Amino acid sequence: MGVPALRSEVLNLCDDLQGILAFNYSYGEQSRESLELIRAEVPTAPARLLREFRDRLRASVVETTRRFGLRRQATKAWRQLLKEFKDKSKDSLGKPLMPKFAIDTFFSNYADKFVDWQSYPPHLLVGMDFTGEQYRPGQFDWVLP
Repeated sequence: MGVPALRSEVLNLCDDLQGILAFNYSYGEQSRESLELIRAEVPTAPARLLREFRDRLRASVVETTRRFGLRRQATKAWRQLLKEFKDKSKDSLGKPLMPKFAIDTFFSNYADKFVDWQSYPPHLLVGMDFTGEQYRPGQFDWVLP
């Protein structure tokens, strides 16, 4: 694999990890700083370092996928959702909202049980923030229509 392909893969893995963590309200300062450092180094990093980043990020994505129970059958749809999640989080219109029942199609362990997720109704709308700027440990933003 050439250096440009490695760079692209590392950046995609950064987005994957950030997306899963942010979606599950677990994209805290430590994760944010770690991914920002990697992204800053990618443009000038040699192949050896890029492979190290790739391998570490792959392992982190696998572990995070297990932690939150990203459903295997939802993987293809997750790719599309991740792209939309990233794009919409940059809008000036505010955070996008997603209903609980839709989140449940992607994750079996949403938010790693820091909230009593099953006690909320399926039509609950959860605020999504890809950037993690609104991150507050142990809290998530929701609206009940």
